[in-house]
Parts: sequence; C-alpha cells; structure tokens
Amino acid sequence: MIDLTSFNLGIKKIKVLLDYQYTNCNEKRNYLRIKDHIPFKIKINSTMISGLIINLSENGLCFTSKSDIVLKSGTGLIKQLYPPIRIIINIIWKEKINSITKYGVSFKKISKKNRQYIQNIIRNRIAATHIFIESLTRYIEFLQTIEIQIANKNIFDRQVQELVKRNNEHILLIADLLEQSIYSYQIKKDLKNYFRDCVGEYIYKSKIIHHMFIKPHGYPGDFKLFEMFYNKKPLSQGIGYYFDQFALNHPLCIAIINRKNILKNLSKEFIENNYSSYLDILYIGYGSSKQIEDLFYQYTPNKKFSITCIDWDNEAIKSSKKELQGIYPNINFINQNIFKLLFGKNNDCIIKKRNLVFCSAFANYLYDCVLEKYLKFCWNLVAPGGKLIIAYMNHLQYQNHLAVRWFADWEIYLRDKNEVLILTKSILKNYSIEIIWEETRHIFITILTKKS
Repeated sequence: MIDLTSFNLGIKKIKVLLDYQYTNCNEKRNYLRIKDHIPFKIKINSTMISGLIINLSENGLCFTSKSDIVLKSGTGLIKQLYPPIRIIINIIWKEKINSITKYGVSFKKISKKNRQYIQNIIRNRIAATHIFIESLTRYIEFLQTIEIQIANKNIFDRQVQELVKRNNEHILLIADLLEQSIYSYQIKKDLKNYFRDCVGEYIYKSKIIHHMFIKPHGYPGDFKLFEMFYNKKPLSQGIGYYFDQFALNHPLCIAIINRKNILKNLSKEFIENNYSSYLDILYIGYGSSKQIEDLFYQYTPNKKFSITCIDWDNEAIKSSKKELQGIYPNINFINQNIFKLLFGKNNDCIIKKRNLVFCSAFANYLYDCVLEKYLKFCWNLVAPGGKLIIAYMNHLQYQNHLAVRWFADWEIYLRDKNEVLILTKSILKNYSIEIIWEETRHIFITILTKKS
C-alpha cells in the first residue's frame, strides 16, 4: 500500500481552508457559514468604508478593514455578488489585530430575496465542498487500486487508459464546481495547491505532467514540453505511462499540434503568394521552432527571405540553432525578454518593418490590458501589405483547460472571438482581418493584413 500521509495532510488543509468543520450536520451554530474573501463596503452616515468579508452566514458576516469603525448601524454593500446585495447592518463587536480590525456584523434589515440568495450561496458551497472531498477520496482510492493492477499486469492497457481518462475528467469537473462557488483568488490558489498535495504522489509519476507542473524553464509551455507533445511518445513507466497518455491524447495537446501545422502552412502560403522578391519574417516566442523546421522539410522557397526568431529562453535558442542548422542559411536568433520589448527596453534589435509577424502562443498568457499593448507593438512591426498572425485559446473550450489548471498550475487566458474582434477594432486601424479555426476549435487564429 502507498503511504497516504500526503493525501491525509492535503485533505486536512482543504477542510481548514474552507472551514469545513463548521459546515456539517453536527454544526452547533444557529446559522451555517462559509469562509471566503469578498470585497465589502459599509456606509455609516456619509462615510463609505471598504473591507473584506472573511465569512458569511444568512444572518450576518465577519469582515476586516483598515478603518476603525464605531459600533453602530450602517448600510452594507456586497458588490462582488451578482446581483449586488444591499443590507442594513449592526456592527456588534470588533477586534484589533495589528493594523487590521475584525468586525462582527448582524443583518438588521435584509429582504427575503437577498436572504434567500445568501442561503443559496452557502448551501451551494457546502454541497460543493462535501462532494469534492468525497470525490477526491474516491479518486485517490481509484489511483491506488489501478496502480496495483498495473504492477500486477492483470488489466488491459486500453482499459487503464479509459479509466484514467474518465476518473481524471470526473474529479476535475467536481473541482471546478467547487472553485466556481469561491470568490477569493487566494483561496482558489490554495485549494489547487492542497489538491496537488493529495494527488501528486500519483500524477507526477508522469514525466510529462511533472514537467508541466515544475516548469523547469520558468514558464508554462516551454519548448521541451512542446517537443514532447510533437513526438507523441510516453516517457514514463507504471501509472505515469497512463498519465503521459492522458496528456498526449488530451484535446489541448492535439490543438497545439494542429496550431503548429496551420502556422507552417500559413508561412508557406504567404511566401508563395507574395509578389515581393525579398521577405522579412519575424517569429515572437517561437519555442522549439518546429513549425520552421517543418516548413523547410521537402520544401524549397521560390524567393529569398530572412527569418528572425525572438525568445527569452536561451535554451530554446540553442536547441533551435541545432535543429535548424543547415536547413536555411538566413535565420537569426535574438535572446530577449518580450515584456521588456513591450515596454520599450532594448527593443532596437527588432524595430523594423516586417512582411510577416507570427505570435503563436504568447497572447494566451497576457491580461487584456497587456494584450492591448502587445497588439499595438506587434502591429507597428508590420510593413504595409504585410500580415500579423496571432493565435488565441477559445473560451468555449473552458472545461478542457481544467487539467492544466489543476494538475499543472497553469493560468491561460481564454478569449471570446467577438471580444478579440472588438479589442482589435478599438486599437488598430487600416487593416483587414480573417479568422481560421484549428480542427478541435480550441484555438482560433487571427490573420491581420495591413492595407497598403
């Protein structure tokens, strides 16, 4: 039997994190409560004071604030809830803790509708927490059993693959259900960490998933990982082999391979159909440069051009130089932090007009405000008649990103196609746009052409 110390400790941390000991049938309080961090505003007389709800019940709440408030009545506003809730409250106690004051509040006046709404929030959280802990326990039992069966070789390979896939998908959906009932970013983050404490004994026997989690190059989706995806070969033994298979057969992995092939074909199409005698092509965050290697495999361009590849990972550059050696003579590599380029630091190395600019994955790791700056920066590099090609992750495929979020601690920004079109229209001028989808529809690619 596997030592379940890590699992038991992880479960204990989850129960403490979610205040689970106060949300069971033996609860002695008059009202059940949940633990969270929800922004809160209270108006006393004409003064508006900000705070943070740390637990909530149908009859009151506890919040913290840097302000020192007199014990009296006021109007409370929980704006982060949808719809926002307005309540007449009584502050009945307070406790000073260093620079923060903790307040206990009872609801003096609350509408029946708002009380029912808070009751539903609490019940949904309690139910989701209970289901998650029960499901996580069964998931560990499954992993423990299947590992023994794999070692004893008394189960078929295809059967193991299907069972691992089905159980993974189930626990991830249950985990997402619980996460959606939580408002606090920090609690969500801690929950995922404790979840990985519970399951890491098994899932990180997969060399591929372990690589995704530890991020040895300092960022998610490094060139080594993409090479694993492109090679499509499991690297691990025992139960790790089947988690490798889970990763390699996952729709996101398939979509990434499809993206690489689409970008390769777009490069070839642009080279062949462009009337210029010489072309300048730029790849930003190109990773393993596999699409460039594939482009020149059994293909001889009909014109001269230069390729510049920018990446902040020096190991990726070394690997690309080795793989592309002798394939095409005019390929230049620049080791530069893309964020520094965005904010005008050391960007002289690329400030020139290009006929074709590729941004294959970098946009998926950017907040909207940074994405806006990134789009402007890349667009300024495009020559008249040239193209800017950017790939985005589709928000409609949210569920298939649960594995990388919970198993590997990745944060990818999924985007709506129409929102991308609106953002693009708001900041760029003098362009035409085409959108193409890769086969699984996890990724859509915008092709922006700068009008002459």
